[in-house]
Amino acid sequence: MAYDDGIIHFGANALINSCCNFGCQKKIVIGDNAVFAAGSCVYDTNFHYLYNFKTRSVKDICSPVRIGDNVWIGTNCYISKGITIPSGCTLAANAVISRPFNDEISENSIIAGHPAKVISTGYTMIRGSMEWELMQHFKNTSEKEIKIDYS
Repeated sequence: MAYDDGIIHFGANALINSCCNFGCQKKIVIGDNAVFAAGSCVYDTNFHYLYNFKTRSVKDICSPVRIGDNVWIGTNCYISKGITIPSGCTLAANAVISRPFNDEISENSIIAGHPAKVISTGYTMIRGSMEWELMQHFKNTSEKEIKIDYS
């Protein structure tokens, strides 16, 4: 749901499965061909301000979220304000990204855990007819891995 002047932009062919939750007070940008599994949440806000007695200050509760093209968000993932997920990345089920990474995340990374961290690089999601062909191949053989050219 977009609140106040919040903008949620869904790229072409973005697929949002059931029970996903979006909370936006500023801006959430989702790239082309992004896939969200059931139960995932994306928030660009904390929704409520906190007063710091020591510093006598209040911080902004909003920061934009950016999710690149061809990103796969697994079941029950949580992405909070200020996060950028580069193109081609996969978030494993139940990953929690509640603060920006110290190191830059490279494209085509697998991100997992709570708190989330990069566990591997050089992977991307396969969709379309190639996905169906692979499903049929592995269903009908005992092979566990095959070499293909997919770019």
